[in-house]
Amino acid sequence: MGLAGTDAGGESTLVELAERTFSDAIAVGANAFTDMDPDWADRSCAHFCVKPAGVEMLRPSVSILLGGAGGNYDRREKYHTYAWEKAARLERMMDSEELVDRHLTSWESRAPRLERWGGAVVVPIGGIEYIFSLSGLPEQGDEAFCLVLAERWKPSAELSQRISAILERTENPYYPVLRQALVGE
Repeated sequence: MGLAGTDAGGESTLVELAERTFSDAIAVGANAFTDMDPDWADRSCAHFCVKPAGVEMLRPSVSILLGGAGGNYDRREKYHTYAWEKAARLERMMDSEELVDRHLTSWESRAPRLERWGGAVVVPIGGIEYIFSLSGLPEQGDEAFCLVLAERWKPSAELSQRISAILERTENPYYPVLRQALVGE
C-alpha cells in the first residue's frame, strides 16, 4: 500500500484509508465521546500529514484536508498549521540531546499556553519510522486517530509495541474505544 498511490496489488492508499478512518472516527466519536468532550459532535474536518522521520523535507509527504470542505476557512487553516507544527516539533524532540527519553508523541512536549498540542505520533511501518499528525479532533482524539490509522494501514508486532509505549506515556482515553470500533479484536 502506497502513501498516495494505489500499490500494484490494488490496495487502498494511505490517503483513502485516512479519509475512511476519519469518517468512521467522527461517527464513533459522536456516539461514544460526547460525554468526555461535547465539542466532538461539531467536528467535521481535520488536517492530516505524514512524513518519514529524520528525512529533510520542506513539507510532509502527504498533507490533506479530511472531511471535505466542511467547517469554516479559518478553522481549516488553523488545523493545517497545527498539524504541521505538531509533526515538526515531534521530529525535533525525537532525538534531542537535551532529553533523557526519546519523544514518541507530541503530547510529551505539549504547551497549551503556547498553542502546542498533542496529536502527532512516530510509528514504525515496514522498517521506516513515519510521523503521523492530525489536527481537527479533540487533542487526544487526534493522537488516537493516528494510532488507529497506522494499525489499519500496516499492522505489525513492532507497531503494537510502539503503540503500547505511547499509551503508557499519554494514557489516551479515546484510543481503546476507537480501536475496538475501527480495528476490532
